[in-house]
Formats: sequence, structure tokens, C-alpha cells
Amino acid sequence: MIHRLSLELADYLFYKKIITMEKYEVYSYGLEMLISAVIGAVLILVCGILTNSLVRSIIFYILFVFIRMYTGGYHADSHLICKATLLCSFILTNTAYIMLRDRCEMMFLVAISILNFIIVLLLSPVECAKKPLSEYVRKRNKVISCCLYIFIFILSFVLCYMSYNEEAMFPMLVVSNISLLMYIGIIKERRRSHES
Repeated sequence: MIHRLSLELADYLFYKKIITMEKYEVYSYGLEMLISAVIGAVLILVCGILTNSLVRSIIFYILFVFIRMYTGGYHADSHLICKATLLCSFILTNTAYIMLRDRCEMMFLVAISILNFIIVLLLSPVECAKKPLSEYVRKRNKVISCCLYIFIFILSFVLCYMSYNEEAMFPMLVVSNISLLMYIGIIKERRRSHES
């Protein structure tokens, strides 16, 4: 559906002579990614409104999309599965937050921080077979991933130190979710390489 819509929009732009045939595929792909991103954002925001967690849904979406650009991880084979995975990731993260927010302590944050940092240090970036990375991009993404994780750890510790324990936990849970998707992505790629 998203792919077909992007082709129709690209056809319209071509028909109106806004784009040339040489740029058709680029615009079609760009429109497909834009539509997919908008649908994902709307899904998460609607879910945030329905669960009375709009601010957490915004924080989730920003962290999730931005960090995964560098860490990589599980990539679905269709837009439908991709959006279902995104929605399930938010629901899982938000539910874990609701269940654990009253139990958040500094030692818990330290333990989860160390575990997540080890995962990102060892696994990132997780490549998708359809989009291999150059050695330069691989190294750059690993450094950026580690820096982003360190920033979130520091932010969480500062919030926890200032007695904002509940607020400190949510970004850490988002990072944990991303770490889990990195691991799942590796498993998927290994299965795919064994099948071929």
C-alpha cells in the first residue's frame, strides 16, 4: 500500500513535470520512506494518547528512530510488519515503564546501563543484508551509537540523582528495547545467510 502510494505520487510529480524520469526512482523511494515515517509517528502518537502517555510516546519515537539510524537492528520485510514491530516496541517499553517505575533505583539503572553499553559496543551497527555498510560507515556508526548510549546513561543518572527516578528509567528502557532489536536483527540475518 505504501509502495503503491509512493509510486502514484511520483507518477503525479512526473506528469506535472516537477521531476524527470531520471529522478523518478529516487523520488519514489524518498516518498515511500516519508510516508512510512509519518505513519509510524502517527501510530505511536495515537497509542500514546490512548494510553495517556503522550509525552513518553514522543520521547520514544524520537529516541527510537534517531538511535536506530546508527545501531541498526531488526528490519522487517514489509511496511506492515515494520509498523507492527514499532507499535509493539512502544507498548512493551511503556508497559515495562509502568510496571517498574516505582522500583527504579540507582543500582538498577547502573546495571541496565552497563548491560546495554556492552550490547551496543559488541553488536552495533547491525547490518541488514539489503543495505550493507562500508567499513567507514560501520566504524562511524559504532562510535555514534556508543556516544548516544553514553549520553542517555548520563542523562538518566542525572535525572535519578535529582530524584526524578521515574523519568530516568524511560530512556533506559527505550535503549534496552533497541538493544533487544539489535540482537533479534543479528539472529534474523544469521538465519537468512544459513538458508541461502
